[in-house]
Amino acid sequence: MPQAPYGDAESLFRAAHNELMRVAYALLGNHADTEDAAQDSFFKLVTAWPRVGGLPTPGEQRAYLFRIVINEALHILRYPHRRWERLGVDTDRPGASWEALDEQVQARADLRLLWRPSANCPECAGTSSPCAPPVMSTGR
Repeated sequence: MPQAPYGDAESLFRAAHNELMRVAYALLGNHADTEDAAQDSFFKLVTAWPRVGGLPTPGEQRAYLFRIVINEALHILRYPHRRWERLGVDTDRPGASWEALDEQVQARADLRLLWRPSANCPECAGTSSPCAPPVMSTGR
């Protein structure tokens, strides 16, 4: 016998809470951001409840909730400060973003020098390809 749709937003959220937290954590990899995504998702679920509550099956209601959670997690990943956190930049310091960019440019230049063919290497002598195996390339 099919289950009746959830009667309110809280009962749906409580029933799916553990799975929602796993999905959000898998996307975000951070407990604090996972909690933020869950909290924002609950607010959006309550706001959208007239539409979600009208869905005919509990599976459709759960799918709608999971889509909210995934969208919230992706939104958190797009926060401007997250981009700098991944780069390891201190955004409180003026000019920190340019310093990080300069460091990245220098690091790439250093890597290119390392992977150039060497005249002293018998395997590379006279070729245009470096000794490093293809898996060591920069992927570009």
